[in-house]
Amino acid sequence: MRANLFLLLFSTTFSVMLGLYLARDMIWREGPEGSTFESIGELRQKITERDERDVKSDRSVSLRSIIVPNESDYVIYELAPNLDVKFQGVRVTTNSFGMRSPERPQAKPAGTYRIALLGDSYAFGWGVEQDKIFAAEIERILNEDSEVSQKIEVLNFGVPGYSTFQEVTQFFSKGAAFDPDLVLVFFIDNDFGLPFFIKKLGSPAILAPSAQFRKMREAQTDRVERKKTSDFLGSINANDHLRKLADALEQKRIPLVLSINPRRSSALDEKRLPILRHHANLHYHPIKEAYKAYITEKGLSREQLTLPSDPHPNARRHGIYGRLLAAELKPYILKSKEN
Repeated sequence: MRANLFLLLFSTTFSVMLGLYLARDMIWREGPEGSTFESIGELRQKITERDERDVKSDRSVSLRSIIVPNESDYVIYELAPNLDVKFQGVRVTTNSFGMRSPERPQAKPAGTYRIALLGDSYAFGWGVEQDKIFAAEIERILNEDSEVSQKIEVLNFGVPGYSTFQEVTQFFSKGAAFDPDLVLVFFIDNDFGLPFFIKKLGSPAILAPSAQFRKMREAQTDRVERKKTSDFLGSINANDHLRKLADALEQKRIPLVLSINPRRSSALDEKRLPILRHHANLHYHPIKEAYKAYITEKGLSREQLTLPSDPHPNARRHGIYGRLLAAELKPYILKSKEN
């Protein structure tokens, strides 16, 4: 029986899609019309299609308007190069390599220290002006630091909707060629799962979030299908992909730094990432306590730190992340100069 992959991405009715995406590990949902696909190949085809809903009345564009298909099933899609559009209320530009960063030569200039940032919509800077996202803040702060003698470049490889396996695969195919001196992974709780939904076999209208997919696997009686399901889940395990990345970077003496989006349940994310405690080249830098202390001191509420339209961080919160992460990364830069 043909495997049925239903991918919940890039619906032209974006508000519905975002709600489903954010809830993907919590509940079962009905799939809105036009948001489910029989295969990754069909998704790639749909990404290239356009209709009147892809450009809104304010001339802003849809999510699928800023991405292009990628031939790898472990990448699926990526940011389009050379963009200059309005997306989520702000100007979004990408360089010739499809990064939301200034144009950079692939060859690293002399005297430059490069930080490759891997992440999803948080790293991308969803709904935030380009010069206010935390990637830009890290770069600005470190370049203004008198103790840092190198020129700092932060290469933003963040792509909305990405999970860890996509981030790592994309780094090997694109990011490594930029010869980074450090790789920073900004981890979000939903990076454990799939960036898409799996159709529940026998129930065409039901979509199974990744957490439910595991339960579905356990309930399967067909051994062949159960093994296929298990193999698929195993191939996208966040810990395995982080280990693969840490191993490869260790051979080149490049530190891998990981920070988890600070939230109340960050401790649960840490427990689900045993790799943090079992790899010498994976350096975990939590910013939760520093973030909590800062917003408490300033008396900032959640509403003052998120976008008005959805839970993504606003420019103020990006600024806080940028300052905290710059402080965590600075010692690596100073140490590299000593060596």
